[in-house]
Amino acid sequence: MIQAFTLLAGLILGFGAFGPAGAEATHSSTARTSPILVSSRAVSTALVAPARQEAAEGFCESPRVRQDVKDLSAEEKARLVAAIHGLKATPSPYDPRYTYYDQFVRWHQLAVVVSKAQGGGGIAHHNPAFPPWHRKLLWLYENGLCEVSGDPSLALPYWDWTDPASTAAVFSVDFMGPGGRAKDGYAVTEGPFNRDVWQLNILPYDPATRAMTHEKYLVRALGIDTGESYRVLLPTIVEVNNTLQVPIFDTNPWGVNSNGSFRNTLEGFVIDPATGKMDPDRQTMHNIVHDWVGGIFRRATGPDQFIISQGTMEPLDVSPNDPIFFLHHANVDRIWASWQQRYPGVDNYAPQGGEARCPFDTDDPGPGQSFPPVVDREHVMMTAHDVDEEPVPGMRLDDWMYPFCLARYQSTAVFGDLTPRSQVDLEALGYRYQEYYALPPAPSR
Repeated sequence: MIQAFTLLAGLILGFGAFGPAGAEATHSSTARTSPILVSSRAVSTALVAPARQEAAEGFCESPRVRQDVKDLSAEEKARLVAAIHGLKATPSPYDPRYTYYDQFVRWHQLAVVVSKAQGGGGIAHHNPAFPPWHRKLLWLYENGLCEVSGDPSLALPYWDWTDPASTAAVFSVDFMGPGGRAKDGYAVTEGPFNRDVWQLNILPYDPATRAMTHEKYLVRALGIDTGESYRVLLPTIVEVNNTLQVPIFDTNPWGVNSNGSFRNTLEGFVIDPATGKMDPDRQTMHNIVHDWVGGIFRRATGPDQFIISQGTMEPLDVSPNDPIFFLHHANVDRIWASWQQRYPGVDNYAPQGGEARCPFDTDDPGPGQSFPPVVDREHVMMTAHDVDEEPVPGMRLDDWMYPFCLARYQSTAVFGDLTPRSQVDLEALGYRYQEYYALPPAPSR
């Protein structure tokens, strides 16, 4: 496998550098300033939880440093691309029904589908577990990259979407490849993940969504949206600073309507002051980046006929089909890590409590098998968690996180570090970031 990996890396090195047209114009012009960053060496000790743990064991070296994509060399980019293709070509060590890469897509899909089947209470999204659940997913993905490549020095880079130079590096033809063109239905036709070499095996579970996103190749309509009043712009450093200024990790009712919540702000939900609930017409931060990469566009089906289509990063359940997902979420994780500089340790996580059991017993039925009935998404988004209520299992500090807690994974590395508590300490997880966002002045709590 290492020989094949080396050959693939050599082929990928043949791609030339190419940045997306107009990359410097993809960010909001509202009060944009240059990102203020802090070296990881200056802050690494602030990220340690009060109770020290040994670094999590895996195939990657520890400690490792996650770099900004723009600082990767051509060789580093080629090694990472080859490792991603290695995941796609290798059976999952956790479930042989999937490739190693598709395993991550499936875990994400299981969390979304089961969450909606339970009434939208949230598993990996729309609740306090959003940051720790994805931190665990990224750790497992990074560990897989090291395993299939045989290279323990690999580390997952991050895409700083506030920086046009980082954006240009992500969408260069020798890395993730550029966005698609309208004449091709926005299919990705260039780069190492073009439609001739990167196949999608797991499609959206919902028939209506699948009709809008049915392609088995990557689709990226960068920054495109059909809404007349909905602007799709990448987050700015001002928005990141506003997020970092929120001093409370999460608040009741522990969902999309949580006001004064760092997690809800980071996830990208905006509270309408008139209603005190989530504004369905506004998205920021994490959410808007999914919208920007995938895009929503009209596809012609005949003379004066069209349907609304979405890019690959748009459907929530299968958005990891695009490898950009992991670079995006590395930056989301980096923002949480920056916030933790001021509010370190498990005491700053909310809600506290929890229990060591799997909150859902819905096993993975396998490819092509039906899921539990799913409630209407829009109804869930507008009504779930709109009054004071107790946090549900799966989101508290010591709850087990689904689907990693399923019995089928008990003898694997997936079954370790199952709680949000286990994801708080970066040093125990064996990594740090090259640079962190500088914290704005501390607000009163």
